[in-house]
Amino acid sequence: MSNIVIKQLGETPYSYRDVVGLIHAAFQERREEGLLFSCLSITEDEFRAKVGDDGVVFVAFDLEDGRLLGTSVTHQRKDKKGVLYGYNELLAVHPDARRCGIASSMLKTRLDYHRQAGSEYVLSDTASGATSSIRYHLKNGFKIIGLRSFPQTNYFSYLFRIQLIKETFGQRLYANDFFCRGVYLLSALRTRFVRRADGRYTRLAGLFIKRKG
Repeated sequence: MSNIVIKQLGETPYSYRDVVGLIHAAFQERREEGLLFSCLSITEDEFRAKVGDDGVVFVAFDLEDGRLLGTSVTHQRKDKKGVLYGYNELLAVHPDARRCGIASSMLKTRLDYHRQAGSEYVLSDTASGATSSIRYHLKNGFKIIGLRSFPQTNYFSYLFRIQLIKETFGQRLYANDFFCRGVYLLSALRTRFVRRADGRYTRLAGLFIKRKG
């Protein structure tokens, strides 16, 4: 598909409604897999709120026939140390346009965006049962560094990180498989102790929180 173009949403004739419709179509397979992704029912207003003030929406479309084929959102944020980083989410490719390199091209666009902005690293997350998404992240250089639990879901999520700047020893650690496995194991133990897959606290965590209070 040589006619595919990727641009920021504001530079195209597409609307938030168009993007939300694409997201619904793209994630339908997750419903069939039994994963309750919140984006399956996300509304236009909810999508706008999710993008927020720090988010940028990219879209991929066919320059020849105008079909909207893919979308993704990325954010620029600062962590607790004041380090600038990116957060990628809501990558969606229309079912008719999969395995054409759109997802990889959109990832490259987002990583280039963050490199130009000076982000030190980029984070992303996906359901621990979404095998195709996990393979996509690992194939493109992301490391699994954490386990998360979000409200109103029925699954745990892997947290991924890709290091863009590797100038210091600490930065280079996040490019090391062994180090990232250790970080993940600590995160997984902590998350499974205090959270259920749907984001609720476990009984043990509830008792601990009450005592601390």
